[in-house]
Amino acid sequence: MNTTQPELMYLDFAVMLQLSELSPGLQTYLDKEIAEEMSRKVTASLQQLYPALSDAGVVFVGAGYQVAQIMRPKFPIYHEMTEVSKINFRPNNFEPSIVTITAKGGEFSVSAFNKDTQSPDPLYIFPALLILPKTEENQALVNHIENTISQEGIVTEVLRSIIESALDCKVAHMHMVTLSDISSFYATQLIQINLEPLWEVMKHIIFDMGSTFQVLGSGHLVLWNGEEVVFIVPAKDIFTEIFGGEESDYIFYKQTLKRLKLLLTDHGIQFSEFVSQDVQFFLKTQTLDSVNAMISSKAV
Repeated sequence: MNTTQPELMYLDFAVMLQLSELSPGLQTYLDKEIAEEMSRKVTASLQQLYPALSDAGVVFVGAGYQVAQIMRPKFPIYHEMTEVSKINFRPNNFEPSIVTITAKGGEFSVSAFNKDTQSPDPLYIFPALLILPKTEENQALVNHIENTISQEGIVTEVLRSIIESALDCKVAHMHMVTLSDISSFYATQLIQINLEPLWEVMKHIIFDMGSTFQVLGSGHLVLWNGEEVVFIVPAKDIFTEIFGGEESDYIFYKQTLKRLKLLLTDHGIQFSEFVSQDVQFFLKTQTLDSVNAMISSKAV
């Protein structure tokens, strides 16, 4: 006799903290007591908004991260939260509970949870994971949450006092969002500063969508080959033949390249630089296949 084994379903979400002013040196690790209080308040707010969630489990990380550390290849923070959930929630004997992950001595035992972006930022993400038994009713509920939580899940007044006290900061706004909301927010940021082609590259990397080749508005050629980003740049002595301009234009081109590399570093993405002397390569329209062929031929 065949029996269908029960399964679990997950929803990646978070509490997004927006500061009213930058706080240099802000440490966003919460101690165990404060983190557990925050996770209880977040869960209670969720259940108030969506009463059917009374039988759900939650995994919460007691630390706030910059968007760049969340938006990384295959989402390592959320991957590790899912692994933690597998230890605490079993399909055959599901029991709702709140699991709060905190650092000890200023460090998490799982490296993915340790912060590695330090520059001041007005926005921080406190990651969380919702776990439910997989049923048609819960699937409909999760779909509803995904479509409404960013508008409905305002928790500023619920969390302001404990966050301002714990982190010595000024809270402007706090609301719950899904990981999809965070991705859309990040994409919009890049598109608004005319970096839509770069978002196409980032999207392929983060969501493991395969190789891609893009030309940025700045003229930079960017290849993602599935392992690293390759910046294909002209040698200095042929730059003006391709792009025109003066020495200052080349300097600006190199400065922009440096900023692009710093952005990838913030997202934990590997990169290299391929310098070419081939003027015609840069003057012709290239494709993913032609760029790969050119790099392969030079490597031989």
